[in-house]
Amino acid sequence: MSKLEELKKQASDATLRNQGAEPAGESDEQKWRKLSPVMKYLKSHFTELASTLNVLENETFIDFEINDSVTMKRLKCQNYKISHPSADKERDWVFEFENSAENPSYALLPSGTSTSNFKALLTDNRINCITTSVEGNKSVKFEIKPPVKTKYRFTAELDRDAISLTIRNYSSLWSQTNYLKKSDITAELMDELTHHVMREANKYNEMVGNTISDEARTQLRAKLQADITAKKLAAEKEEARLAQQQKGKKEKTILGKFFKKK
Repeated sequence: MSKLEELKKQASDATLRNQGAEPAGESDEQKWRKLSPVMKYLKSHFTELASTLNVLENETFIDFEINDSVTMKRLKCQNYKISHPSADKERDWVFEFENSAENPSYALLPSGTSTSNFKALLTDNRINCITTSVEGNKSVKFEIKPPVKTKYRFTAELDRDAISLTIRNYSSLWSQTNYLKKSDITAELMDELTHHVMREANKYNEMVGNTISDEARTQLRAKLQADITAKKLAAEKEEARLAQQQKGKKEKTILGKFFKKK
């Protein structure tokens, strides 16, 4: 075998070893094929939900908190629809609706940084407002105009092999994101999500781990109490053992002195 042929064989063997050590992972297209049916199921469910709620026109009202001191009262949930924030309408879509009212809400803030920050907060969340200077420009009156949009955004996260659900502006200027595996999308979860949309009692947050149920909280408290009791008993037992050990040493010392005197 020539030197070149020997080198080529070594290179071939090295290539085979590398291929065996680093098996090719799933491509994005393979990952999408697994998530695609679930995304279609979710979109079908929320498309039908939007259509149904628009026909029913349920009287669902909420109080929407802008910040700790400003709350918009009795906004009606209406105009449910599916929208698409990106070009890929299958992998990224939004179920949204408006929280609206005929009359605006008002806030009065002192001129300065607090006014600027509050206006930026409204602008960032696409909430319309009109400002008027009052009291010789010492204060600013905000006329805050509904609607405020609540959004449930579903996105296929191929790198996580999961679907992200970001809920924004549910009852305040706030958002949360949960990552759902294919196996998480059950009939029970969809039912709880539907109740969540309709502002009815639901277990959605408990199911995705955002909160714990009363039963789970009770069990956790019981476990913590049992741990505290066990540690206390162990400490008392150790304290008693040390006391007994100290007593034995003391008695031994006394006996030693007694016999030494004899």
